[in-house]
Amino acid sequence: MDLILLHTHSVMAYILVLVSSSMYVYLVNLKVEAPGKQWFKIFYFSQIVWQTGDMIRYSIHPAYVGSLLYQLQIILMFVPALGLVEIAYIQFLYRFVKPAFERERKIVFYVMIAYVVGLIAFNSWNEFYNGSHLLLMQSSMFIYGLLTNLWAIYLGWRKGRLFAKQGNERAAKGNSYMAIVNLCFVIPCIVAVIYGIYSTVGFWTFFILIWLGNLSQIVVSITYAAVPTSFQIKLVGFTFVMIATVLLIVTLVFYPPLYPTDYGPRMAQQDGIIKLLAIITLSTAGLILILPRILRVTLTRPLQQLLEGVQQVNSGNLTTVVPVGLPDEIGDLTQNFNWMTQSLKKANDELTMYTEQLEEQIVERTAEITQQKSELEIQRDSLEKTLLELKETQVQLIQKEKMASLGELTAGIAHEIQNPLNFVNNFSKISIELLEELKEEITADHKTDATDLADDLIQNVQRISNHGQRADSIVKGMLQLSHSSTSTGKKQPTNLNDLVSEYLQLAFKEMVAKNKNFSAELSVQLDTTIDHVKVVPQDIGRVLLNVFNNAFYAVNQKQKQLNTDYKPAIVLSTQTDPGSQMVVVCIRDNGTGIPDSILDKIYQPFFTTKPTGQGSTGLGLSLSYNIVTQGHAGIMTTTSEFGQYTEVTIRLPVSAE
Repeated sequence: MDLILLHTHSVMAYILVLVSSSMYVYLVNLKVEAPGKQWFKIFYFSQIVWQTGDMIRYSIHPAYVGSLLYQLQIILMFVPALGLVEIAYIQFLYRFVKPAFERERKIVFYVMIAYVVGLIAFNSWNEFYNGSHLLLMQSSMFIYGLLTNLWAIYLGWRKGRLFAKQGNERAAKGNSYMAIVNLCFVIPCIVAVIYGIYSTVGFWTFFILIWLGNLSQIVVSITYAAVPTSFQIKLVGFTFVMIATVLLIVTLVFYPPLYPTDYGPRMAQQDGIIKLLAIITLSTAGLILILPRILRVTLTRPLQQLLEGVQQVNSGNLTTVVPVGLPDEIGDLTQNFNWMTQSLKKANDELTMYTEQLEEQIVERTAEITQQKSELEIQRDSLEKTLLELKETQVQLIQKEKMASLGELTAGIAHEIQNPLNFVNNFSKISIELLEELKEEITADHKTDATDLADDLIQNVQRISNHGQRADSIVKGMLQLSHSSTSTGKKQPTNLNDLVSEYLQLAFKEMVAKNKNFSAELSVQLDTTIDHVKVVPQDIGRVLLNVFNNAFYAVNQKQKQLNTDYKPAIVLSTQTDPGSQMVVVCIRDNGTGIPDSILDKIYQPFFTTKPTGQGSTGLGLSLSYNIVTQGHAGIMTTTSEFGQYTEVTIRLPVSAE
């Protein structure tokens, strides 16, 4: 009886040994350090030992199961190697892409060591004292693989979430994908325990998913661990994997795994399995020995030469010519590269020539600009001199304008005060004459005539007093006008709506007190969103009183002129102007209006349209204008249509300083 009886699983293990050996050699020769590289090397070395033990175990004739050689292979090779595979893999996952959970990694390491020691002890008992129970041994190893791979899935999921929160997208994706890959190892363990590995469902699930998991594991680890890999290695590896995959599928289709004790069917598969192993060995040898040489001649060496040419061109050597190899795509690429280099050299020569010409033009242009700069400096000096003269002229004009305004103001003051002074002088002379006559009448004892003269004298004194009061009011108005922009009142937060309403009622009551028959419709439209405004309440109150008095006077005059169904109306409104950060007070009347010819004069001192004797000095609006514009940094405007209406708008900053 032969010792060797090959099994389909032997082919699977052999292919995995070849793949693991390739990865181990690749990692050993890799000069770049990557997180978890050492554990990954241990993982593939252990997998080589494990799969070699698996290949030996499945290749031994079932009659030798339970022999000392078989038992030693299980205890000393298979179980320790598989245990180390999972330990190295879990440790690799903790450090994959970026390390995490360092304290937990050490704890898991010691727990797994203890578990593997327990597995070795259990399987030693099974082999030496339980008659080498195959199903019990396989179940213990499947359960170990199931638990470790479930932990691998959980670990990959946790690391993926952790790195996603930290914004490390590459580490998050790599660990998440590795968690998905581990499903390929969990599902076969579950299926093998439920259905048995030798059932149709069991072996197809086991072989396909284990193979897919190993390949995906390699792809994900190389991709996300940022390990540099040459194009030749990728191409050879991909070709080898494709050939191995095809051969594995052929093996499973034509030689499905049989139960180890099915001697007859297994004997019938021997020739085919041996041929497949020979084909796999020859294919692997051909790929390793022949394909790299072919690729080196036809692909990597021409590409390397082309890369060196690119580097030389990049360093500035445009005379570089790369040898054109075989007449294939790389040859065409090399030829086009040479043509491109020649074109670049030609363009560079033309650019150099153009640069030299440009430098000459720049020198000429610089000289022109220097000359123009000198001319501009001369023009600038001339303009500065002209500007200085203009400023001096402006100062003189402003002084002349001030003197002219002062002259007009003085003339206005003189005119306004001259009238009451003339009356005072005239009535004083008349009073003196009346006093002389009074003395004569008293001397002559003419009591009746003396009494009449005394009455006339009283009237004259009353008139002198009235005109003296008028002169006094003019002087006081001038004083108020001179101090209107420098009010000593303190600005304070004021409820503007309450202030305008209060002065509207005050002006209305004053008008009714003077004219018992007066009435008017008062419309008040207040913006309730207006907060307190920082103003001097007394000064703004004076402005409002002047404007309201003018409005009531205008509607009263119009009522006297028309004496029809005309109804006097005053509209008061407040609102906020968000664009200018100001509050707006608008006072509109439907009175006599102001002619366009005098509308621009209403803010001038002493200008009035009221007849003499109406108590107007012509200073009210001038004083109000100064309080608003100079005292509160506001705006005061008047619009009017003669015979129709007058509207005064006052704009005040919300928080005037």
